[in-house]
Amino acid sequence: MDHLGIDRRIALAIALLFTLSPSTILYENLLFYEYPLTALFTVAALFLHRFATSGKLRDGVVFFSATALIAGIRSIYSLFWYAVLILIVFLARRDSRRRTMQAAAIPALLLTAFYVKHFVMFHEFAPGGRAFMALNLSSVLVDPVPEDALDKLIAAGKITPILKDDMFELGDDFDVSPSESPLSKIVPVPPKTGIPVLDNCIKSTQAFNWNCAWAADAADVYTKDSWVVFRNYPSAYLESLRGNIPRYFLPDTENWPFDGRKVDANEQILSRPLAVYNLLTSGEWPPAVEHPWLAYIALPTLVAFGLWSFVRNPASRLVLGFMLGNILYISGIVIVLAAADQNRYRTEVSAFYAVLLGIALQRIAARNN
Repeated sequence: MDHLGIDRRIALAIALLFTLSPSTILYENLLFYEYPLTALFTVAALFLHRFATSGKLRDGVVFFSATALIAGIRSIYSLFWYAVLILIVFLARRDSRRRTMQAAAIPALLLTAFYVKHFVMFHEFAPGGRAFMALNLSSVLVDPVPEDALDKLIAAGKITPILKDDMFELGDDFDVSPSESPLSKIVPVPPKTGIPVLDNCIKSTQAFNWNCAWAADAADVYTKDSWVVFRNYPSAYLESLRGNIPRYFLPDTENWPFDGRKVDANEQILSRPLAVYNLLTSGEWPPAVEHPWLAYIALPTLVAFGLWSFVRNPASRLVLGFMLGNILYISGIVIVLAAADQNRYRTEVSAFYAVLLGIALQRIAARNN
């Protein structure tokens, strides 16, 4: 952080608090996307800074490898997102553009091969893209619409009854084969291809396989009908936004996956320090949950300090742009399109918020000296 104009003592204190916080401990002990993505973003920012200052090929390779892994793990950070990163670094590093392309070449080739393979097999650009887009669209565009309004659209033949089915709400608990589901009357089961991942919609664990061909066909109908509902009841989407925005500011350990389940022993062990941590970082204290008044102030303020530093510190503009750009990117996507868990998605860029906190504290310290 010292290269961003932050005193090393402030940087050390923030790094220790972030690393030892109950939130970090919970996520690093959860076998799920969020902590690996948080770690990869941190590594990417560090080595982008090193590459920007030293121009060494190995630093560029680590940066582009980390971001390629991010794009391969979560489809929100797509191949297009990765290509934009390459273009930005290429344009910003005028003195080492050839080295930029050399550093990006192999990670870009591997990531492209992954996406091409997926497109050839599943006929869609992003892994699970159609199914999960349908899930989110039906939630943000349709869920607030009254059931009788949906019945009118169905009776008029404008949409199918598929939106009143709970297939996408059941998710991994969906244990009915396509041929046994009422949905098969709306979305016919496609012919067998001989490829198990396309033909079998139920895994051996009885979880639902979102990559099967029938799920993709059903997702297309969900998506089409969801847009019809939106055109007829656009105000419902505004209601979803009114729920998504405040949910983004909640503590990232609130709701799923740390929702008080009895099997979540780590959350129970850390419940007391977590309550104190949430109070200090979001202003939320039980039983008055879902009122993170401090986060409403702190997060936009941190972004504002980051933008201020971006303008005032040209030497670190590339790294700050990477951090701020991804904060704004993921925030915009999950608020505008995601069905839920906006606070959980924010975890992926939580280390960037920690850096912005360092910038803000450094600014305050400088004004007091």
